[in-house]
Amino acid sequence: MEKNNQENVSRTFTCSLVKRDDYLKNIMQKHPHWKTRRTVMWFLYALAIAIMLFFVVLLILHPTDKMGVFIFLCTAVCFACIPFFFACSVKNMAKYKCALPYSGRTNETLHLTDKELVYTYYEVDKTGRVHISPLAKNKEEHMFEYRISVEDVRGISIDDNHICYIDGKGVLSYPNLYEKNAREKIVCEKFNFITDFMEFGNDNIEQIIRNWRINRS
Repeated sequence: MEKNNQENVSRTFTCSLVKRDDYLKNIMQKHPHWKTRRTVMWFLYALAIAIMLFFVVLLILHPTDKMGVFIFLCTAVCFACIPFFFACSVKNMAKYKCALPYSGRTNETLHLTDKELVYTYYEVDKTGRVHISPLAKNKEEHMFEYRISVEDVRGISIDDNHICYIDGKGVLSYPNLYEKNAREKIVCEKFNFITDFMEFGNDNIEQIIRNWRINRS
C-alpha cells in the first residue's frame, strides 16, 4: 500500500510478503551455517524414508495376515515420525536463524517525509508469534519503531541482498514487556532492514530510499 501527499512529501510503503519470502530465502542461503543445517535436514528425511522401506522389506520377506500388516505399518510410521519431525524442526529453525534479524520481524512499514524516515515492525519468534507484553492491550503497543531525521543521516547504502544500511543518529523505541503502556528508547548509530516493500507502477523502492536522502541533504 502506498499513500501520496502533495508532491510526494509523504510516502508510506507496506511489506510485500512475496518479496519478503524471496529476500529472506536469499539471505538464508548465503548464511555460513545453512548448508550444514540443510545436510542434517535431508539426512533425517532420508532416515525416515529408510525406516519405512525397511519395514516394507520385512513385510515382503515375512508375509503375514491383515492384522500383522496393520501392526507393522503402524510401527513403521511411529519410528519414521521421529526423524521426520526432527527434520521439520531443523528446517524451521534454519530458516529462522539463518535469516536473523530480518526473519524475526513482521508487518514492516516504511514512512518517508521531507524531514525523517520512520521504519516500524513487530518482533516474532521462530513460530511466527509476536513478542508481546502480557500487559499490552493494543497492537500498537507491541510495535518497534526506528526513526531518524534527514539531518542526522550520515550515509545510506543498499547491498545485493536488498538490505538497507543507515549510518546516523537514529532512535529505536520498543515496548517494555513488564510495565504497562511504557516504552524504552535507545540511540542507534547504525540500523538496517530489508527493502521488502510493495512497489507500484515504475516505483523502485531502493532508489526512492537513496533519493530521499540525496534530495534533502
